[in-house]
Amino acid sequence: MNGLNPDRYEAKDEVTMKDGSTSVKRQYEMMARTLYTLERRVRGVAGVQDVIFQFSNWKKEKGQWVSVKETERTERGR
Repeated sequence: MNGLNPDRYEAKDEVTMKDGSTSVKRQYEMMARTLYTLERRVRGVAGVQDVIFQFSNWKKEKGQWVSVKETERTERGR
């Protein structure tokens, strides 16, 4: 499994909506898990040696998928 764990993905900031839901956090987690699953399936194809994704809004950081916007906020000190 290459040390990747889809259960480790969770948003750093939980955003609570007016109705009490945390839909933004849930969407973030679902997208990260989807990217993890896609990566795992592509790596599982016979003959695949290396996979490089070039997404404009997500990137791999320390073995985890993170939103580019989330990364920019962290770098600015938020």
